[in-house]
Amino acid sequence: MNSEVPPSAERSPAAHADPASILKLISCRVAAEHHAAFGHGQRAWQGLAGCDGFRGQTGGWSLADHDEAVILGFWRDEAAVDAFMSERHDPLFEASRQQPLIQEIQVSRWRRVGLASSQPPLAGIAGRDGGYLRIAEIRLLPNRADHLMQTQGDIWDPAMRAAGVLACGLWRAEAEEARFLSLSLWRSRESEREWRAGPFFDCWRRAGVEDDCEDVTGRLVSVEPDWRVDWSRP
Repeated sequence: MNSEVPPSAERSPAAHADPASILKLISCRVAAEHHAAFGHGQRAWQGLAGCDGFRGQTGGWSLADHDEAVILGFWRDEAAVDAFMSERHDPLFEASRQQPLIQEIQVSRWRRVGLASSQPPLAGIAGRDGGYLRIAEIRLLPNRADHLMQTQGDIWDPAMRAAGVLACGLWRAEAEEARFLSLSLWRSRESEREWRAGPFFDCWRRAGVEDDCEDVTGRLVSVEPDWRVDWSRP
């Protein structure tokens, strides 16, 4: 998906290079009394920066479920993720001391749709200056994927850019072809609210979402700048 370039992105001249094709979405349930310790443990994941194929990590706390920590890791390709999991993951996880704090964890992988975009991907922006990340999980009706992707480019992307979105992206589940993930990053909660209360409903109608989708669920994540892990650009 396309995205606008915020002023903060000017600090990353190589943000357009070699974009991520794989998203690793991690959801952790953490009791309120352990939030601070979990957030502190995120610092250990700075060790990701030197991993081959790593393309950035961001995340924060869900506003709908305050005990849900949501983390998004971006990777060049599937091989890079697999190499990290077999060689580097366990030492970093141990160093974070987060394992005893996590009551439940869910991990899924998604493949980016629209790699031909010339705009900087969400991975190069999300988390630099905080903001709010809208995560919409979509389960399609049969044979509706092509229409969904067409309306994403023709309707949703232009409308979100006009509304001031900082970055956005569309991802498809590796395990289920009928599941998609739509991500959009907003500068403030107010800007996301204005989008949801205004142009969003017209886009929903024009895109024929109810004809495409069996189910759509959304959550808003308050991005924690300290959770961001940048990647070493060439």
